[in-house]
Amino acid sequence: MAHQRSSPSPEPRAGSGVPVRIVVASAVFLTLVGVLCGGIWAQGGFAAGERLPAEPGESIDNDLFTLTAHEATLEHEESFGRVRQQVVVHGELALHDDEAVRSSTILNSLLDLELLPGGHAPDPSAELLLERRVEAGAVSLVQPRSTEDVRLVWYVPEEVETVDEIRLVVQDAEYGAGFIDDQKRWWNPDDTAAGQYVLPVAGE
Repeated sequence: MAHQRSSPSPEPRAGSGVPVRIVVASAVFLTLVGVLCGGIWAQGGFAAGERLPAEPGESIDNDLFTLTAHEATLEHEESFGRVRQQVVVHGELALHDDEAVRSSTILNSLLDLELLPGGHAPDPSAELLLERRVEAGAVSLVQPRSTEDVRLVWYVPEEVETVDEIRLVVQDAEYGAGFIDDQKRWWNPDDTAAGQYVLPVAGE
Protein backbone atom coordinates (compact mmCIF):
# COMPACT_ATOMS: atom_id res chain seq x y z
CA MET A 1 0.00 0.00 0.00
CA ALA A 2 1.53 3.23 -1.09
CA HIS A 3 1.82 5.94 1.51
CA GLN A 4 0.81 9.43 0.41
CA ARG A 5 3.29 12.09 1.49
CA SER A 6 1.57 14.85 3.42
CA SER A 7 2.34 18.41 2.34
CA PRO A 8 3.23 21.01 5.01
CA SER A 9 0.43 23.14 6.31
CA PRO A 10 0.34 26.57 4.70
CA GLU A 11 1.84 29.33 6.84
CA PRO A 12 -0.76 31.67 8.32
CA ARG A 13 -0.82 34.96 6.50
CA ALA A 14 -2.06 38.39 7.36
CA GLY A 15 -4.73 40.05 5.30
CA SER A 16 -2.15 41.53 2.92
CA GLY A 17 -0.63 38.12 2.20
CA VAL A 18 2.45 38.71 4.40
CA PRO A 19 3.27 35.83 6.77
CA VAL A 20 2.03 36.52 10.31
CA ARG A 21 5.48 35.86 11.85
CA ILE A 22 6.96 38.70 9.77
CA VAL A 23 4.19 41.04 10.85
CA VAL A 24 4.74 40.13 14.50
CA ALA A 25 8.52 40.51 14.23
CA SER A 26 8.13 43.92 12.58
CA ALA A 27 5.75 45.06 15.29
CA VAL A 28 8.17 44.01 18.03
CA PHE A 29 11.05 45.76 16.27
CA LEU A 30 9.12 49.00 15.83
CA THR A 31 8.05 48.89 19.47
CA LEU A 32 11.66 48.53 20.62
CA VAL A 33 12.75 51.38 18.36
CA GLY A 34 9.97 53.54 19.76
CA VAL A 35 10.99 52.83 23.34
CA LEU A 36 14.64 53.57 22.54
CA CYS A 37 13.81 56.85 20.79
CA GLY A 38 11.55 57.84 23.66
CA GLY A 39 14.36 57.29 26.13
CA ILE A 40 16.81 59.34 24.07
CA TRP A 41 14.23 62.11 23.66
CA ALA A 42 13.54 62.15 27.41
CA GLN A 43 17.25 62.65 28.08
CA GLY A 44 17.46 65.45 25.53
CA GLY A 45 19.60 63.43 23.15
CA PHE A 46 18.01 64.60 19.93
CA ALA A 47 17.29 68.09 21.22
CA ALA A 48 20.90 68.55 22.34
CA GLY A 49 22.19 67.85 18.85
CA GLU A 50 19.74 70.28 17.23
CA ARG A 51 19.83 73.01 19.89
CA LEU A 52 20.93 76.38 18.54
CA PRO A 53 23.71 78.20 20.39
CA ALA A 54 22.54 80.59 23.07
CA GLU A 55 22.84 84.29 22.32
CA PRO A 56 25.21 86.47 24.37
CA GLY A 57 23.38 87.43 27.54
CA GLU A 58 21.19 84.32 27.55
CA SER A 59 21.56 81.86 30.40
CA ILE A 60 22.43 78.17 30.29
CA ASP A 61 21.93 76.15 33.44
CA ASN A 62 22.55 72.69 34.79
CA ASP A 63 21.95 71.27 38.25
CA LEU A 64 25.10 72.89 39.67
CA PHE A 65 25.21 76.39 38.19
CA THR A 66 23.77 78.90 35.75
CA LEU A 67 26.15 80.59 33.33
CA THR A 68 25.31 83.79 31.47
CA ALA A 69 28.07 84.61 28.99
CA HIS A 70 28.17 88.15 27.56
CA GLU A 71 31.32 88.34 25.45
CA ALA A 72 34.74 86.86 24.77
CA THR A 73 37.98 88.80 24.45
CA LEU A 74 41.52 87.95 23.45
CA GLU A 75 44.01 89.40 25.91
CA HIS A 76 47.70 89.12 26.72
CA GLU A 77 49.36 88.32 30.02
CA GLU A 78 53.03 88.95 30.71
CA SER A 79 54.60 86.84 33.40
CA PHE A 80 58.33 86.35 34.05
CA GLY A 81 59.16 87.91 30.71
CA ARG A 82 56.81 85.61 28.81
CA VAL A 83 53.72 86.88 27.01
CA ARG A 84 50.79 84.49 26.74
CA GLN A 85 47.52 84.91 24.87
CA GLN A 86 44.36 84.15 26.78
CA VAL A 87 40.69 83.95 25.90
CA VAL A 88 38.51 85.56 28.54
CA VAL A 89 34.77 84.92 28.76
CA HIS A 90 32.98 87.68 30.64
CA GLY A 91 29.72 86.73 32.30
CA GLU A 92 27.79 85.81 35.41
CA LEU A 93 27.98 82.56 37.35
CA ALA A 94 25.29 81.54 39.84
CA LEU A 95 26.11 78.50 41.97
CA HIS A 96 23.12 76.41 43.13
CA ASP A 97 24.91 74.14 45.57
CA ASP A 98 24.80 74.61 49.35
CA GLU A 99 28.54 73.92 49.60
CA ALA A 100 31.56 75.55 48.00
CA VAL A 101 32.70 73.97 44.73
CA ARG A 102 36.20 73.93 43.28
CA SER A 103 36.55 76.22 40.29
CA SER A 104 38.55 73.46 38.58
CA THR A 105 35.46 71.24 38.67
CA ILE A 106 33.49 73.84 36.75
CA LEU A 107 36.26 74.80 34.32
CA ASN A 108 37.72 71.37 33.58
CA SER A 109 34.81 68.96 34.04
CA LEU A 110 31.67 70.92 33.15
CA LEU A 111 32.81 73.49 30.58
CA ASP A 112 34.41 72.64 27.23
CA LEU A 113 36.09 75.38 25.18
CA GLU A 114 36.98 75.08 21.49
CA LEU A 115 39.10 77.69 19.69
CA LEU A 116 37.91 78.50 16.17
CA PRO A 117 38.87 78.25 13.40
CA GLY A 118 40.61 74.92 13.60
CA GLY A 119 38.77 73.41 16.56
CA HIS A 120 41.79 73.70 18.84
CA ALA A 121 41.62 72.95 22.55
CA PRO A 122 43.07 75.51 24.97
CA ASP A 123 45.91 74.75 27.34
CA PRO A 124 44.78 72.55 30.27
CA SER A 125 45.25 75.39 32.76
CA ALA A 126 42.20 77.61 33.24
CA GLU A 127 41.26 80.22 35.80
CA LEU A 128 38.14 81.76 37.31
CA LEU A 129 38.36 85.37 38.51
CA LEU A 130 35.76 87.50 40.26
CA GLU A 131 35.21 90.89 38.62
CA ARG A 132 34.85 92.61 41.99
CA ARG A 133 38.34 91.49 43.02
CA VAL A 134 40.26 90.84 39.82
CA GLU A 135 43.44 92.11 41.42
CA ALA A 136 43.33 89.17 43.87
CA GLY A 137 43.80 86.70 41.02
CA ALA A 138 42.14 83.36 40.39
CA VAL A 139 39.90 81.77 43.00
CA SER A 140 40.03 78.08 43.84
CA LEU A 141 36.57 77.83 45.41
CA VAL A 142 33.22 79.19 44.25
CA GLN A 143 31.13 80.05 47.28
CA PRO A 144 27.77 78.34 47.90
CA ARG A 145 24.53 79.93 46.72
CA SER A 146 26.45 82.83 45.20
CA THR A 147 26.03 84.92 42.06
CA GLU A 148 29.15 86.64 40.76
CA ASP A 149 30.32 88.59 37.74
CA VAL A 150 33.22 86.47 36.58
CA ARG A 151 36.04 86.17 34.11
CA LEU A 152 36.67 82.65 32.84
CA VAL A 153 40.21 82.46 31.48
CA TRP A 154 41.71 79.89 29.12
CA TYR A 155 45.24 80.11 27.71
CA VAL A 156 45.83 79.81 23.97
CA PRO A 157 48.50 77.28 22.89
CA GLU A 158 51.55 78.88 21.27
CA GLU A 159 50.99 77.07 17.99
CA VAL A 160 47.52 78.64 17.55
CA GLU A 161 47.95 81.84 15.53
CA THR A 162 44.36 82.99 15.12
CA VAL A 163 41.27 82.85 17.33
CA ASP A 164 38.24 84.42 15.66
CA GLU A 165 35.54 82.86 17.83
CA ILE A 166 35.01 80.23 20.48
CA ARG A 167 32.52 77.46 21.15
CA LEU A 168 31.79 77.11 24.86
CA VAL A 169 29.78 74.02 25.80
CA VAL A 170 28.06 73.83 29.19
CA GLN A 171 27.82 70.20 30.25
CA ASP A 172 25.00 68.68 32.25
CA ALA A 173 25.95 68.14 35.88
CA GLU A 174 25.09 65.38 38.31
CA TYR A 175 26.20 64.84 41.90
CA GLY A 176 27.09 61.23 42.49
CA ALA A 177 29.73 58.53 42.68
CA GLY A 178 31.91 57.57 39.76
CA PHE A 179 32.02 54.31 37.83
CA ILE A 180 35.13 53.02 39.59
CA ASP A 181 34.99 54.78 42.95
CA ASP A 182 32.45 55.62 45.64
CA GLN A 183 33.47 59.24 46.12
CA LYS A 184 30.63 61.59 45.26
CA ARG A 185 31.39 64.61 43.12
CA TRP A 186 29.90 66.90 40.49
CA TRP A 187 30.45 65.45 37.02
CA ASN A 188 28.74 64.57 33.75
CA PRO A 189 28.41 60.76 33.57
CA ASP A 190 26.25 60.75 30.42
CA ASP A 191 28.39 63.17 28.40
CA THR A 192 25.37 65.33 27.54
CA ALA A 193 25.28 69.08 27.06
CA ALA A 194 22.96 71.62 28.66
CA GLY A 195 23.73 74.14 25.91
CA GLN A 196 26.46 76.06 24.16
CA TYR A 197 27.64 79.50 23.14
CA VAL A 198 29.43 80.45 19.94
CA LEU A 199 30.99 83.85 20.64
CA PRO A 200 33.12 86.13 18.47
CA VAL A 201 36.44 87.01 20.08
CA ALA A 202 37.30 90.69 20.30
CA GLY A 203 41.00 91.62 20.40
CA GLU A 204 42.61 94.11 22.71
